[in-house]
Amino acid sequence: AKLQHPLPEGFAEALLLEVQAQVQGFSDAGLTNVMWALARLGLQPGAAFKQPLWEELHARCGSLTLQDLSTLMWALARLSLQPPADLLSELTQHSLTLLSEVHGSLHAQDLPPSSHRENAELAETLANLLCALGRLQASPGAAWLDEVDALSLLLLPRAGLPQLLCIAKGLQQLRQRPLSHAWQAACLREVRLRCRGSGVELDCASLAQVLAEVGVVGLADGAAAAEQSFRDEEEALNGYCAVEFQSGCR
Repeated sequence: AKLQHPLPEGFAEALLLEVQAQVQGFSDAGLTNVMWALARLGLQPGAAFKQPLWEELHARCGSLTLQDLSTLMWALARLSLQPPADLLSELTQHSLTLLSEVHGSLHAQDLPPSSHRENAELAETLANLLCALGRLQASPGAAWLDEVDALSLLLLPRAGLPQLLCIAKGLQQLRQRPLSHAWQAACLREVRLRCRGSGVELDCASLAQVLAEVGVVGLADGAAAAEQSFRDEEEALNGYCAVEFQSGCR
């Protein structure tokens, strides 16, 4: 699946039959990897596969890690496998427990440099989870949304541009109220930084408009605050340089 290698004739059918027969024998990680591979290869399981899969996910829900849960949800969304409402609710609730644990650990470690790669991977995990839950039409409660708001604010600086947009779009799909102005401003600021690093300079208001045109709406109200953040940072940097490098200071 990683190499996107063409499958030999008849292999896909044999693979799907084997997966269906072995679904109860996989470990949590094994089931996650199998579902990821099916999604990457675009192999749609038959109707007979769904019920055993739902039963396994019900049984395993409490033991899934955040990475496994995110990958499984991503695979289900990509394969258009809609879980029963009670299972989707159960998986969403379990994700709240896992997200709360991660949030607490991030506060405890205070984001040391050694954790930057780990936090970038966590940002991708969150992006995949939000995107999948949005596509699966989940209805998380207020506690879940508040937790994701707070956690995503910590992770936005570690997210790549695709992850930033997935997080913003996923939150839009899942929320019943607009994103806070502070969240909008933080997201716009980070997107603008990524664009600037690629040689594209846009002010935050223009950036919000561009994002709206590609489906990431609801960020325009934070444009003024994001622009102010940029001005404050640049003024602070200019002030530091004026002092640090003035003639005769060394």
